[in-house]
Amino acid sequence: MSDVRLSKTGDLPALRSLFGQVFEEDEAGLDLFFSHCYREENALVAEVDGALCGMFYILPAQLLCAGETLDVAYLYALAVEEHMRGRGIAGEIMHELDRLLPARGYAAALLKPAEESLYGYYRRFGFDHAFYVKRFPFSAGGPGKVVPIRLDKLPRPRESYFSCRPLFLWNQGMLRFAEDFGRHGGGGTWLIETPQGGGYAHGRIREGKLLVTELGCEAGSEPALLGALASRLGLPGGAALLPPDAPFGEREPTALLKWFIPARETKDGYFSLAFD
Repeated sequence: MSDVRLSKTGDLPALRSLFGQVFEEDEAGLDLFFSHCYREENALVAEVDGALCGMFYILPAQLLCAGETLDVAYLYALAVEEHMRGRGIAGEIMHELDRLLPARGYAAALLKPAEESLYGYYRRFGFDHAFYVKRFPFSAGGPGKVVPIRLDKLPRPRESYFSCRPLFLWNQGMLRFAEDFGRHGGGGTWLIETPQGGGYAHGRIREGKLLVTELGCEAGSEPALLGALASRLGLPGGAALLPPDAPFGEREPTALLKWFIPARETKDGYFSLAFD
């Protein structure tokens, strides 16, 4: 059995080491995460015999849902040392979250499993599918004006692009992390204007292709905007994670949610700008 507690400053070297080993993150990526996101009170750690062997991070966010803005916890980077796995340490961390998060006033917890096999694992702790996206493959092509911009400098609020649908929201500090995280992956945020309409896209580059993790635009203009953006970046194309009622793409699950208050409806909500 492990001792699960909030982190303290002296844990930082061990946390960086575990994060880098499990998620294969480079030093620049570690610097980004720990400078933007790490707070002692928002990291749970597990110890066995005084040695740190597990971690999970609580990133504060909000959920805009049916006119309510709810405080929610986005759970990120659950990890256990490889030689300590299979002992129930991750489960002990999850049970401590069940106590801690409602006590802090969070309405719900959300997470985005890194792989399909983990969806079943998190369901054991009361999480269930709540958000979907449509994955839309696109190719470069078509005219358009593309201008880099920062997420926190968009000409109008993000939520105004999504027709009052349930929407996952970061605070300004986390938007800056999302921006820097995207740029670290060779991506960023861009304003796009095409003959079919305008909007913005945020994404990063993976294996020579663009992964767009948020696209705000008029319905029907998605292919034109994405094609213009790929052309501007000199890429052959990529994939975009669109809202689940978008007219293009194949529907797939993206995020799991656990309510600590009576459940709200999240049908057709857009869970974007999240890190898996």
